[in-house]
Amino acid sequence: MNIVHRLKLVSFLQFFIWGSWLVTFASYLFDKLHFKGTDVGLIFSALGLASLIAPVIMGFIADKINNRKLVFITLHILSAFALVLMSQMTTVTTLFFATLLHLLFFYAKHFYGKQYYF
Repeated sequence: MNIVHRLKLVSFLQFFIWGSWLVTFASYLFDKLHFKGTDVGLIFSALGLASLIAPVIMGFIADKINNRKLVFITLHILSAFALVLMSQMTTVTTLFFATLLHLLFFYAKHFYGKQYYF
């Protein structure tokens, strides 16, 4: 399998994983953790915040480290660890920061991956 097909597969799996937990995340917050609507809104605000911050941080890191493959793999591993960390959090504040951490890694690899794909 050549590099283009592998990167397309990575992109598909990245969005598949993101869609698999994000769709049911609000239900989990309401039903299992019994958060209020404002708490859920606060946690979901991490999406917008991370999408603003991650490209700037990733641009800085990408300029310092020229090994694209190493950066991309590291972002995937850190994103997975942050996702596991999210599953352990039960308070609004800790879950917000764990979600923000995961989304920073996710959006960083998303924007960094665009350099590969296009």
